[in-house]
Amino acid sequence: MRQIRLSVVALGLSAVALAVPVPCRSDSLLVTGEPFLLNDADIFSIYDSAGTEDRNRAAVTVDGVARNLVVLPNLQPLAGSEIRACLRVNGVDTPVCVIYDSGDWPGPVRNGSSVDVAAGDVVTVHLTETLGVNSGANVRSSFQVSSLGIFHDGFESNGTTAWTGAGLTAPAIIVAGEPFVGAGTDTFSIGGSPGTEERNRAAMPRAGRLRNLYLLPNQQPIAGGVIRACLRVNGVDTALCVSYASADWPNPKGNTATTVTVVQGALVTLHFTEQGTGSNANARASFALGPVASESVGAVVITSEPFLFDNANVFSIAPGSSGTEDRNRAGMPGPGTIRNLFVMPNQQPAVGSDIHACIRVNAVDTALCVVYGSADWPNPKGNTAASVAVAADDIVTVRFTEQAGISSTANVRASFEVR
Repeated sequence: MRQIRLSVVALGLSAVALAVPVPCRSDSLLVTGEPFLLNDADIFSIYDSAGTEDRNRAAVTVDGVARNLVVLPNLQPLAGSEIRACLRVNGVDTPVCVIYDSGDWPGPVRNGSSVDVAAGDVVTVHLTETLGVNSGANVRSSFQVSSLGIFHDGFESNGTTAWTGAGLTAPAIIVAGEPFVGAGTDTFSIGGSPGTEERNRAAMPRAGRLRNLYLLPNQQPIAGGVIRACLRVNGVDTALCVSYASADWPNPKGNTATTVTVVQGALVTLHFTEQGTGSNANARASFALGPVASESVGAVVITSEPFLFDNANVFSIAPGSSGTEDRNRAGMPGPGTIRNLFVMPNQQPAVGSDIHACIRVNAVDTALCVVYGSADWPNPKGNTAASVAVAADDIVTVRFTEQAGISSTANVRASFEVR
């Protein structure tokens, strides 16, 4: 794999000079959608959809460093073509970029450099295919965000933090989809697509504290309209909410004062609505899952919610599409351990039918699987006993299928932890 040593000092952003960074088990892991690339066309992605920048960006929820950008297309670029991906902060490309060409296939390519980010900075990934050749590729990227309290200047440390008082500090960053918000209409989102609550919730793979909720629409709300987002736990709105009005544009708005404690397996979603005048805006929210005193921390990954057919394999990783494996996998930015796989369908499986979900590494199913049957409804089901070690650049997805001869026509979402 290509390793790039880079010292970044640009546009008022101080950065860290690194070759291969020290792995940090508490990094957040953000996986983008998988945009279809057209020659010399700018495409942006963060978490689920791909397209224009205003709809494909999210606020970072912690001070830290964004690092280890990994790129993996679903097919080999044509000779002479280059896929380029750059981390973009506050509307400006950083030098943390990856160039992927025909000779890099079939593995991922990683840039081990980093750039500082602050809570409330707006981040996306800028993708394009250049040099006059269009490969027709879909490409997915992933990167880490490390808290400055635990990873800075290439070293791990234990610091004091508002999360625990002392000890490990980096919380997980979770990003919602970007629902179209209608006046007076309830919309829910977590991980990927927005819509009804039963399709847009995920089980928390570990206990923790929800905090630092940020909201950013893709356009200015109409005067008199207020876009509201609330974190919702087990079907009930919490006090962790943000209201975004016309005067808040163009910056994200955050609630960094309210904290909500959740237990392992709690069902979490974001509840969006617009009050007053309809702005026809898409709005994306992001929040952090930090530790409680008895829990160390790890990245949380929430998959899309694929529609399952009987005995048909469907794959999904983090947000975005679901379907074939080549389009629904991501390279690991660093080493770690995958654990605490939880599964939650949007409806009860038929009696006699089982929904299977397995973590898959380098195209091989692991022992970290969950089997969800009719009797498990309406709760999530998790596997907290098995774990899987992964190395940097390992390729990870979740394989779903419905077995036992009865198709429930369920959509199902999985979540897991990497530490």
